[in-house]
Amino acid sequence: MKTAVYPGSFDPITNGHLDVVERAQSFFDKLYILVAHSFDKSPLFTTEERIELIKKSTQVFSDRIEIVSWSGLTVDFVKKNKIDCIIRGVRSTVDFRTERTLANVNYELYSECETILFCCRPVYRDLSSRMVKEIAHHGGEIGKFVPVHVAKALKLKYEQRNKI
Repeated sequence: MKTAVYPGSFDPITNGHLDVVERAQSFFDKLYILVAHSFDKSPLFTTEERIELIKKSTQVFSDRIEIVSWSGLTVDFVKKNKIDCIIRGVRSTVDFRTERTLANVNYELYSECETILFCCRPVYRDLSSRMVKEIAHHGGEIGKFVPVHVAKALKLKYEQRNKI
């Protein structure tokens, strides 16, 4: 059984993330989507909220997808769960350099796991969760960047924050 993990903060999940999920899940018997707890980021959504948004977003895909959270190194999750591959998406040469470095470090930490980079489709080249949050924060239209339920959750989140 071939397994992979697609780690990220997914704050929130975007159509670019879902494109990687759709493409990657067809290559593996099981794909974990790992919601990472990043020490250098302050997420808008809680871990539980992100997991729920991802579950709703991926229900149209294979039942071989499992959404989990993790607060340690991705490579430690990989070791613990005997995962074969780490999946990453790249949008630009800057992303590629960063991901190549991370893949090399992960290989040094655990050489039994490979990293596969999925180049984003051109329509998603400039898409990021940060950009989506910025547009949503200012009341802009984000419907082409995220699933409908994610757009609604962002709108609600910013409405709640503005009431405080």
